[in-house]
Amino acid sequence: LFHVEPGAETFPLHIHYANEELLVVVAGRPTLHTLEGSRVLEPGEVVAFPAGREGAHRLANDGDEPARLLIVSTMHAPDINEFPELGQYWVRDYIPGTDAPEGALDVHVRPINAES
Repeated sequence: LFHVEPGAETFPLHIHYANEELLVVVAGRPTLHTLEGSRVLEPGEVVAFPAGREGAHRLANDGDEPARLLIVSTMHAPDINEFPELGQYWVRDYIPGTDAPEGALDVHVRPINAES
């Protein structure tokens, strides 16, 4: 359950390649940003984010009231996250949303052919 103050966001635009997520807007009117565009969500709205580029998302609170968001994940590991706006990837062998255990694979990379 995420509490997002006005002017804040949950995470940068990201893609999970191993996990699906489900969003339930509990309160507020957050803005959903995807690779296709943006739209304001209403309380009670439910949105599914499949694994892969089709599920890319970022949630921002552009409103004047706090937003409460329930985000449910399949919690698979390993996972690769792509951050298309940053040109970066996050590769990890532990479950998203948990602390990395000692010796975990936890790497942020920029592809060799990415522009600087």
